[in-house]
Amino acid sequence: MITKINDPLKASLWMMGALVSFTMIGVSGKEIAAQLVTAEVMFLRSLIGVAIILSIILLTDRNWVVLKTQRLGLHVVRNLAHFVGQFGWLFGVALIPLAEVFAIEFTAPLWVAVFAPFFLGERLNKIRIAAILLGFIGVLVVARPGFVEISPGMIAVVIAAMGFAGSMIMTKKLTATERPIVILFYMSFLQTPISFAVSGGDISLPTGMGWFWLLVISVCGLTAHYSMAKAFSYGEATLVVTMDFLRLPLIAVVAALVYAEPITIWVVIGGGLILLANYVNVKSAKP
Repeated sequence: MITKINDPLKASLWMMGALVSFTMIGVSGKEIAAQLVTAEVMFLRSLIGVAIILSIILLTDRNWVVLKTQRLGLHVVRNLAHFVGQFGWLFGVALIPLAEVFAIEFTAPLWVAVFAPFFLGERLNKIRIAAILLGFIGVLVVARPGFVEISPGMIAVVIAAMGFAGSMIMTKKLTATERPIVILFYMSFLQTPISFAVSGGDISLPTGMGWFWLLVISVCGLTAHYSMAKAFSYGEATLVVTMDFLRLPLIAVVAALVYAEPITIWVVIGGGLILLANYVNVKSAKP
């Protein structure tokens, strides 16, 4: 059993590392979509992830016993949920704008907040509910959803959000006994054969800059989940997932710089609401 520490500040700092990593995955996923289909990206990313983790263990002279787990079943459940989330997310990234992907994905924290009291035994007090709702309002202000045609990309990201919610809940349960490196290893190890099966065994390799984008996805995939696992180990699930709202204004800035998408007044107002929601949430989580 790993000793739990309630430290909202450390949880917030680790979550910031996750936010940067997830943003890099979004940009890289959009770039590599021109060369590889989603299943191929998932397979190659997972295979590279396994190689990276095993190399780290070898280079740091750690004993292989660090990868031992008594909760293989929970790892399987977590990674099935995460595979659904990641596959739908990468599929959506290839079809719809990044800001739209991130906005739809942010329904995931609402599912986590609803189910955390049942599966994790966490309290969902009025302040925490208000913070989550405020953050979601901020997302709506930025995204300004209207009556638009429902596309396959949007449906895929909605399903992805549900998968991510399940993955987050299982990650929180695993952090009670499992170290982040163990969670990362089984994520890559289990998703390699799953993605290979989904691809039908027909895997193409990227060319040129495609290898760079694939490497960014692979490395940032590990750093994102390592950071999130560490954040969960220091803070409650509803604190960690509410911070995830910061990804939307972050991707808006990145999209403006990389793809020349304008930052509107709605992004500024919505981003301010999201920041306020996170401040309220962090304050409410202090022991």
